[in-house]
Amino acid sequence: MDELTYEKTTNEDYSGGSVMSINQLDTVLRLLRSISGKPLKSVTEKHPLADIKTIKSLYLNTFKKGMHLIGLIEPPGADSEVAMNILTLPPTEESGKVLEAKRHIIFELEREIFKEEKEHIDALFNPQHTPHAYWLGTNEAIDEVLLTHLHIVEDANLLLEADAYLTAKTEEFMRTVTPAEKEKRLHISTYVYLRSLEFLHMLNFEITTNRTIPNDRIPGNMQVDLSELCKSIPPVHGVSIQGHTPFMSLADVPKFCIDNAKEIARLVKKVTTFKYRASDILEKQDAIRAKYALAAYLESIKLPSDENPNPIAVVHIVAAFCSVRHQRKMKSKPKTSRRYSSKLVPPQKQLDAFINRKGEQLEPMPPMAWFIYSERTLWYTHALLNQATVMRSHQSLQTAQAKLLSAIYTSLNLVLIPKLTALYQSHMVEAAQTFVALHGKENTRYDWIPSLGRD
Repeated sequence: MDELTYEKTTNEDYSGGSVMSINQLDTVLRLLRSISGKPLKSVTEKHPLADIKTIKSLYLNTFKKGMHLIGLIEPPGADSEVAMNILTLPPTEESGKVLEAKRHIIFELEREIFKEEKEHIDALFNPQHTPHAYWLGTNEAIDEVLLTHLHIVEDANLLLEADAYLTAKTEEFMRTVTPAEKEKRLHISTYVYLRSLEFLHMLNFEITTNRTIPNDRIPGNMQVDLSELCKSIPPVHGVSIQGHTPFMSLADVPKFCIDNAKEIARLVKKVTTFKYRASDILEKQDAIRAKYALAAYLESIKLPSDENPNPIAVVHIVAAFCSVRHQRKMKSKPKTSRRYSSKLVPPQKQLDAFINRKGEQLEPMPPMAWFIYSERTLWYTHALLNQATVMRSHQSLQTAQAKLLSAIYTSLNLVLIPKLTALYQSHMVEAAQTFVALHGKENTRYDWIPSLGRD
């Protein structure tokens, strides 16, 4: 195809049609081939008008404006961490232009989508049904089966076996449903792709790092006596409070931290081996950071809930402060782009900026800060409960799930995405039930407490 001629199809002020050689369009066509699977040959061929408009929008919003948008929105790869920070952190002057161009392309493509199909797409990204919500819902359903019949301590070895079994079942399911048929209509595939891009980068980051924080120190099991913190807490509904007993809401956390700052600081120092004082809690910003680390952790396990409005235990408080202190000492730094990255790339700066903005506008915590603080709180919680081995085992299942979800969502297929995610959840609940039955545990029952699940 020597050239593509676009007729004037929008209300914007383009003087007549635009003529572009195939060489000029090479980068745009490469992106569209990779996300849609459509050949888009470099020879003369006819395309639907909506496809032509998609190519035009990508070209005019990148090269004509002197930006490198295509390089920043290409499918996730080695630089997912960089791309995620550019796409989700408060923008710099340069990255702001990129994000505005991305929003403009989404707006232009949206006008080409029928109302019913647009509603279908919106349903995939509804706050109650986001990709992460499907994932969390699946794991919650699995844990409800397993932890109703298996004791998290007494059956720890069985839970390790369950993770291996469910990982194999996930890989087996993936082999039967992939490669999933891709959405070939360019305006639809590009629109869905741009709306799911942050999630796809997050999945790729979790796959490539095996859900670990790069260049970090992961805590192992440790014996720490939390009884001193529990002494002053009165029984709740007749139950004496132990380190692992949920009894507190997020709103209760600040007062508890003030009242127990000295003991919390002593435990954080013992657990992390890093110097820590009560003044760090009482006089500095660590108490606020720990509260938001806890909030991120709770969000990652879909708590609080109507059934469990007070999901926080003493162990979670200590784990959250360990997460905050650990970050300040280890200074895990994401990769950056010299041209586009924000000065807020370090996770603690991301968190502090989020805290400072919280009263001004409703927005989520930046994904990398959310991941690092919630994940560290999770790791320290399990280490303090002597469950680090179980957590590592569960990690392999989550990585396998990330690979599966990446394969499903990169199809950009509006019919297959909800169908396969729902089918996978049913498949895994059935697999969990089968595992319980295989080990003769179907008649054994325990009260399942989500806040002490494997998360």
